[in-house]
Amino acid sequence: MSRKIILLAVIGLVFDSAGAAELILVNKKSGAEISPLKAGVEFELEGEVYVVQERKTTSPKFTTPKEALDAYLACEKWEDRIPLVIDSERVGKLMAKYYSDEFTWPEFGKIDSEPKLKARKSKVYIFKVYDYDVGDLEYAVQETKAGYKVDWEEFQKIREQAEARKNKRRELAEARKYKVDDAEFVVRVTTKNSEKYDWTDIRLDVWNNSKAFIGMWAVEISFYDKDKEYLGETMLLGENLKPGKKMFETIEATDIKPAAIDTWDLKLARLTVESADMETLHTAAKYFKFREVKKKK
Repeated sequence: MSRKIILLAVIGLVFDSAGAAELILVNKKSGAEISPLKAGVEFELEGEVYVVQERKTTSPKFTTPKEALDAYLACEKWEDRIPLVIDSERVGKLMAKYYSDEFTWPEFGKIDSEPKLKARKSKVYIFKVYDYDVGDLEYAVQETKAGYKVDWEEFQKIREQAEARKNKRRELAEARKYKVDDAEFVVRVTTKNSEKYDWTDIRLDVWNNSKAFIGMWAVEISFYDKDKEYLGETMLLGENLKPGKKMFETIEATDIKPAAIDTWDLKLARLTVESADMETLHTAAKYFKFREVKKKK
């Protein structure tokens, strides 16, 4: 049974702490609030009777996966796509985090007329769509009780996997060009008393176990005592290390007593290699296995 308010009512405007407004219905005589508004509540205003109803957002029911994808790609705003995706209430919140206000849709080219059936039981279809900016993309469309809808989460997963494969191919080609596939950079640290009081002489031997020419390398060393307390750090650098060759660099670490050093941490801070045509790969460190060998006692 609907609830009817015969007396004149007013619509009140209440602001929360964040400044957002919330509309409430107030009995003008008693001041009683009906908030939040519920469907079915009636009230009379200036001789007219009004009833509160819930507006339902509806989306068209597509009978083919191609119709659903065409409608999805035709949307000018990402918000317009929300009713066209599976689990739109939950996924719409994910889309809001993903797309920015400045987001503009890419320009699409050819769409495969014959999609690939990925899962026969759940009727998931994969369409290949050409994006003029990034190339081929794959969209997933699935049959639901409300007709065919785009699986936005599956599309994101497919896109991430494709991007990972693309990056892997690019890195493989890069590694072969600069001859850093299966590359290894080996180091050995030696410390001893300096002639200067409370200083430590540090020697770092390095081996280039690769077929690449190393233009420059940098290794950071952080020192700790037996209680794992930080003592200090230093960095050693070297240049022009040929394939299969060894070199060493030395440095004095100030205010670190050799007797206090118990352990250290090593980090390959930078490593560049050069190709045969003198091009430099500044991110070569990620291709090298970094290994320390201990000095024999």
